[in-house]
Amino acid sequence: MKKFRPPQNFFEDILNNITTSVGVLAPDGKILFVNNTALEIIRTRIEDVQEKMFYDVFWSQHSDETRQKVKNSIKKCAAGKSVQMEVEVQTANGSLRWIDYNLHPISDKFGKVKYIVSESRDITSKKNAERAKAMSESRYRKLLHLLPLTVFKSDKKGDVVFANQPALKTFGYTTGDIARGLNTLDLIAPEDRQKALNHFIDVFKSKKSVPQKYLARKKDGAIFPVLYHASALTVNGKSTGVIGFAVDISDTEKKQRELEILLECIEQASESIVITDSNAIITYVNPSFEKISGYSKEEAIGQNPKILQSKKHDPSFYKAIWDTLGKGEVWSGYFFNKKKDGTLYEESSTISPIIDKNTGKIINYIAVKKDVTRERETESMLRQSQRLEIIGTLTGGIAHDFNNFLYIISGNIELLKDQARPEDKKLLQQAHSAAQRGVSLIKKILAFSRKAEYNFQPTNLNDTIKKIVPMLNQLVPKSIEITLDLAEDLYIVNHCCPVNFFYYNITP
Repeated sequence: MKKFRPPQNFFEDILNNITTSVGVLAPDGKILFVNNTALEIIRTRIEDVQEKMFYDVFWSQHSDETRQKVKNSIKKCAAGKSVQMEVEVQTANGSLRWIDYNLHPISDKFGKVKYIVSESRDITSKKNAERAKAMSESRYRKLLHLLPLTVFKSDKKGDVVFANQPALKTFGYTTGDIARGLNTLDLIAPEDRQKALNHFIDVFKSKKSVPQKYLARKKDGAIFPVLYHASALTVNGKSTGVIGFAVDISDTEKKQRELEILLECIEQASESIVITDSNAIITYVNPSFEKISGYSKEEAIGQNPKILQSKKHDPSFYKAIWDTLGKGEVWSGYFFNKKKDGTLYEESSTISPIIDKNTGKIINYIAVKKDVTRERETESMLRQSQRLEIIGTLTGGIAHDFNNFLYIISGNIELLKDQARPEDKKLLQQAHSAAQRGVSLIKKILAFSRKAEYNFQPTNLNDTIKKIVPMLNQLVPKSIEITLDLAEDLYIVNHCCPVNFFYYNITP
């Protein structure tokens, strides 16, 4: 058989018509051949590069690092080793392209390298995509580190593969701890780990974000409550891990407890508490309101406080209240209100507008009210008692002076009785008796005014009245006749002062 001898330029024609970039180099790196595909990539002609050193042509001159890397690769391949490298080369028009080079040594039968074949492909798009992805991931990680939330990423086994700075700070771990191995369950208090494990399984199955509350555990062992939101990480529809963020709710739970305590205090307060919206529609009443007003919570909510109005106040009274509240000021005062059964009662009330800090608008009103009906009655009785005491004090002072006058009159009558005519003695005796009764009356006035001790004596009221009638006959006009109609079966009383003015103690 005749040995096949390829025509001149046979291999060159083949290489020029394949789509892969191919070049042939001498062992020292001199360019012997570059196919058309490679020339198109670097935007040049064969005569511009042929017989030149591969690392000295323009595509490597933009970077000393690239030139040295190419030179080292050729040297290694000339020693008989295949080499793969990725370098950024410069084209003839000055643009940069990423090329993936594979250098293969071609040896003779004695094992000496005669040629180096370069296979290359343009990976600029791939590199740009990788760079864009790296930049995106970098921005993503920076964003995660800037979030005020603790963010964790874990693999299917639950091992933490990423934690942002707030997470590391909150839980007390370092990136070194993650590198050495940190499982998500290490971040959970022992009593909640089974709950957390079930949660992660549910997330893997449903691939949905499901919030859950846990007791978390810091590196130093401190326990604190968190709300953890977890989502499955998926690749081609399969779960590959979990990403989630945890919110420290210690302050929230503390405030919740404070609110619960406050609500309990409001519920148990003896004062009636009513909360309305900005349109004065009742949104809350406490049990004391129900007890005092007679309206149940269900009956009151949704109503206007006008259901309590007693019509004891005119419209201007209520207008003044709303004018004060409309200015954002607190109003305090007294109401006469009406219970559900129609009973009137008086209450003291303090009404405060609740203002939104962000908008400055009134969003609610709260009224703290107390039934003061009995207190006001007691105050009225006290004032009456004080007035009586003042009257008694004044009366006592006058009674002392009047008593002195009566003693003088009584003494002078005694002196006159010895010198008077017989027909005048009866008149003097009546005057003396009247003076004595006046002295007795003064003693009783002093007893009432607490200026003297009480001196109760058994008395028949008929006898007392009979003694008063002669004195009255002297005082009233003659045209008036006084007649007596006395009961015979009166009780004996311990008498201190006259009827309707002083004290009596009735005994059988």
